[in-house]
Amino acid sequence: MKETIEENKLIQQELERYVETYEEFHHQELAYTKAKQRAKGVWLETLQQKQAGENELNNNAAQWEEWRQTEAAHRQKRATYDVLVEEACLRELEREYEWALAQEKEKEEELWRLERDYDSLRLAGYKEAKKRHDEALAYIEAEMAKRKDDETLARCEEELEMARRALLGYFMEQLEKIGQEERSVRYELNPIQTQIEQWTKDIETLKRTAQEAGEKRAGIQSVIDAREKDMESIKQRLLANPSQQSVEEEMGKWIEREQWLDEEIVRLRQEMKQSKQAERAAEANKEALQKQWAKQQAASEALAQRLETLENEEQALIQTLASLRPQWAALDSVYIQEETIRMRLQEEIEKRMKEREALLVQERIVSRLHDAYGEQDVFFADPFLAEQLASWKNQFDFVATGVEYLQSLTEDERANKQAFPLWPAALMTTAKAKERLVQKVRQMNDRLQLPIVVLSTDEAARVEETGMPHEWIAPRYWEEASDPALFGAWKERIRESARDMTQRRQEKEAELRLWQDAQQAWRAFLAAHPYEAVESLRAEHAERLRSIEQLTLAIDKENARIDECRAHLERAGSLIGQYEEEWRGWRDKIKDAGQYMQYKKEVQEARKQAQALDEQLAALAKDIARLGSRLEEARAQKTELKERLRSLEAQRRAVEQNYDYRSLRSLAPIYSRESEEVIRAKIDQWKLRIQGIETTYSEWQTKREFRQNEIDRLTNEINKLKQKRPDLDETRTFPSDGAQRLERLEEQIASAQETLKRLKQRTQEALKRKERQSGVVQTKEQQFREKFPNEARWPFAAPLADIAAQLEAEQEALAKRKAFLEQERERLAKEMKSIEQAARQLEVAKEVHHFNAPPIAALSLSAEEATAFSYDRRGFIEGVTESLKAGKQAVEAAKERVERAKRSFREFCRTSIQDMKMQQMAINGIEHKETYEDIISFKKHMMKSVESATNYANEHIRQKDAELQAFINHIHTHLRTLVEELRQIPNKTRVKVGDEWKRIFTFTIPEWEEEVGKARIRNHIEWMLQQLESERFLNEHGQQDEAKVRKEIEMWLQSKQLLQIVMNNEGMKVNCRKVTNDNKVTTRSYSWEQSNVWSGGEKWSKNMTLFLGILNYVAEKKQRLQPTMKRHRTVILDNPFGKASSDHVLNPVFFIAEQLGFQIIALTAHAEGKFLRDYFPIIYSCRLRPSSDPNKQIMTQEKWIHHAYFQDHAPKSLERLGETEQLELF
Repeated sequence: MKETIEENKLIQQELERYVETYEEFHHQELAYTKAKQRAKGVWLETLQQKQAGENELNNNAAQWEEWRQTEAAHRQKRATYDVLVEEACLRELEREYEWALAQEKEKEEELWRLERDYDSLRLAGYKEAKKRHDEALAYIEAEMAKRKDDETLARCEEELEMARRALLGYFMEQLEKIGQEERSVRYELNPIQTQIEQWTKDIETLKRTAQEAGEKRAGIQSVIDAREKDMESIKQRLLANPSQQSVEEEMGKWIEREQWLDEEIVRLRQEMKQSKQAERAAEANKEALQKQWAKQQAASEALAQRLETLENEEQALIQTLASLRPQWAALDSVYIQEETIRMRLQEEIEKRMKEREALLVQERIVSRLHDAYGEQDVFFADPFLAEQLASWKNQFDFVATGVEYLQSLTEDERANKQAFPLWPAALMTTAKAKERLVQKVRQMNDRLQLPIVVLSTDEAARVEETGMPHEWIAPRYWEEASDPALFGAWKERIRESARDMTQRRQEKEAELRLWQDAQQAWRAFLAAHPYEAVESLRAEHAERLRSIEQLTLAIDKENARIDECRAHLERAGSLIGQYEEEWRGWRDKIKDAGQYMQYKKEVQEARKQAQALDEQLAALAKDIARLGSRLEEARAQKTELKERLRSLEAQRRAVEQNYDYRSLRSLAPIYSRESEEVIRAKIDQWKLRIQGIETTYSEWQTKREFRQNEIDRLTNEINKLKQKRPDLDETRTFPSDGAQRLERLEEQIASAQETLKRLKQRTQEALKRKERQSGVVQTKEQQFREKFPNEARWPFAAPLADIAAQLEAEQEALAKRKAFLEQERERLAKEMKSIEQAARQLEVAKEVHHFNAPPIAALSLSAEEATAFSYDRRGFIEGVTESLKAGKQAVEAAKERVERAKRSFREFCRTSIQDMKMQQMAINGIEHKETYEDIISFKKHMMKSVESATNYANEHIRQKDAELQAFINHIHTHLRTLVEELRQIPNKTRVKVGDEWKRIFTFTIPEWEEEVGKARIRNHIEWMLQQLESERFLNEHGQQDEAKVRKEIEMWLQSKQLLQIVMNNEGMKVNCRKVTNDNKVTTRSYSWEQSNVWSGGEKWSKNMTLFLGILNYVAEKKQRLQPTMKRHRTVILDNPFGKASSDHVLNPVFFIAEQLGFQIIALTAHAEGKFLRDYFPIIYSCRLRPSSDPNKQIMTQEKWIHHAYFQDHAPKSLERLGETEQLELF
């Protein structure tokens, strides 16, 4: 079992070593797996970049397609623009034509109006002149009619007065007419002035509006410029290649990326939330596990402290025990040999108590002598000796006390010798050894207390005879006590002896106290720490350690989960930070792009507003020009009217300053409605008449003809005018300044006719240009349809003025875009080549390291690592592959170490583990447990099994130790029984001689104290165990040689060997009496050594006696004897006689056999003779006689019966022998 315990310790050590090696392999595997995870992350990053590159290539192809479509659209736009330019030119020419035509029509209308006014004014003039001529004609005809009547002076003066009053009336009418015309002119002037003012205001308003519009246009333009500048700034800030990229195109990508990032951030935050929940759960589990761990650790530490205290106490106890018995220093535990220690402590204490009691006796004796004789001047006596006999018995052939000798005698002999009074003070020995015994006693007479008588066995046989001299051996102090000086010296010696005895007794007591203290400490330790409680404590401690180990593994797992969650959180947080930063960048870009789009929209709106404003400004300019033209016309009309007013004012002043008017103002005016000419003619005529001068009739005739001719002419002119212009204003009166107005109208008409001529020429030219441009437009449309069949013209939204710049910008952008796309295609091809090369490198590594297996979780690259990978893929992948290579080499090296450790552990199991079940379990564990968790679980169960086996072994050792103590007790009891039985054997050799029984043999067996005997047996067994642990019991394979062990154990545990041990190698004394041929037994006993020098027959007789006694003893042990039977057992002897055949040799044997109740059946080769027939009443003989075949002999069988013997002693046996014949002996 100790080997099992040591084996279990070795199993634990080897298992720990293997697990440590596997743990290193596990760590290397984890590192290699992490390298694989990183490689898989790089692989996925490569695939992602490859996919991104392919997407970019596809995007580049799409961009090329888009560019081609854009270029085709641009060509369509360009063709459309060419058509639109020509159409715009055509529309412009049409507008010019229409404008020229409108101006022509307007000028024609103006000329018609001027001509109408001119003709109407001429008509009015003609009518006015005709009226004057009609009035003059009527006056002339009246005057001609008056020539027939005579007129008086008074009447003439009256008529003159009336004419003068009429002239005044005319003047008044003229003034009134001038006033009316002035009012009319002013009336005409007021709306014109109002219109001028209104138009001036309108022009000012339009100018302000135009100014405001211009300012707004300028503001809008500045806004456009600022926004375009801002747009350009944003474009420069947002786009990597502003000349080749557009915000509009990229914004969609940005929004898509921003949405993807937003979704990824939401997803990652959800994952982070889940990871945080998992982390919190893991933290909670970890905290719970840590609490359990702390609880278990505290309990384990408390248990460890208790166990350490226990072990310290145990080691202190072992040291205490080792101070008493050095062999105990090698004890590992007091529990293993608890029973042995208990028994030895008890035995050693009992031994020392007895030794102390002996020392107390000696001290009492010595002290008694000192107390008795210390103050005396004369001697007084007392006794000593029996304890020395035990050791002397091994030194002499025979030595015994008188009492022992007396007890060995028969009752009759004892009764005869009981009268001798000195048996208690007598020592018995052989005559040969008497002198030596006397000398031995004399040498110790200083320690004798009473006189001693030494008798030989012969003297003891005659002790009842009176007068037999006795030799006394007196104590030395008796001789010294008779001399006072010697007596004083003797007293001093006994005082010193008393002190020495006291000291020895005290030392023995101190030694006893040490053993008792050790026993008390041992008992107290066991009482305080019972084995079951300690084992329970150790089991609990081991269980708690396993629980702590499991909790540690669980905490490690939770830590791994926490680390994984934190790593995931860190990665997710990093990605979220990266994505958020990127998202913020995209958001800012999108915001800026939105601002850009807003600016673009604002620019577009501003351009629309600018276009509207431009159109408004153009319209305003036209309105201003139109209103200016009208204003100029109104101002011209105003000027004209003001001229008329001035003319009328001049006419009015002329009338008012006229002499005639001033001279006639005192008269009462008569409003005759006659013209001035007629009135003045009347005045002149009346004046002439008063003066006596008269106009002749012929003169009046002439005047009448003149007037009639003028009337006819004017009527003809009026009719011509009416025929020429039926739409003349006949209601119009001829103003007082009509002549000036006609002149101005003539000038205006001439100017208008000249202008109209120019306008008509311009209109014709505009018409020709329009018609030519219409042909150009048709040609451009035909070309567009040829270039773009089934395609409509591009629907431009921008003004045509901006389209050219847009097309130029598009052309330039298309050229730059093409160069950019070619550059991008080359860059992407180079990038894809780099990525594919990286992918091929990783493919090679993947085939070698299998990092793309599903169980391998990819370790995403950080932003910095992804950037570093993008910049230097080859170097990055070389680093990854080197890491994989180093990891694989480390794993393979660790795996090789694991394999070596496995082989070593397997070899250890096969060579060092004797328990096949344990061996197979250990081997299967390392063979079939592949994962670290399985190995740890296997270790746990294995350790549990080993601990269970160790506990079982300890319990077994304890049990075996108890059994050993029981075995020792059994051996001791057996030896005691053996000694008692040996002492019984001489009683089985008793024979009756005459009337008394005598024992042929006497055994003197050394005595021993029970505790001493057990201690010797225990020492012997411990010596046996030490011998068994030595190398001499190992075979050539290093394994224990069971046959040799069994042989030696059987030899060491032989009763003879054990008796030698327990008797401390003191010999057992065998004395025997000689049986003579006359069937007498000698009184004297001879030692075994003495008997060995007897004659051969005597020795044979002695040995046969002992043999038969032993057989008798054995037979009685097997079954109950029947004392009434003379022979109640049979002994079969194979050639027992040898060469002995004389009666003096054989007779004692047969005498003793008969006395002991034996029937002898002997197989002998002796020839038939008298001694056979004398001692064997039945003889069977087998003889060989020759046959006809010399190579063969025939065996004959014969039987001889001593009939007389049977008739005398056993007639019934004779009858039975007669009835049945025994044919075969075997």
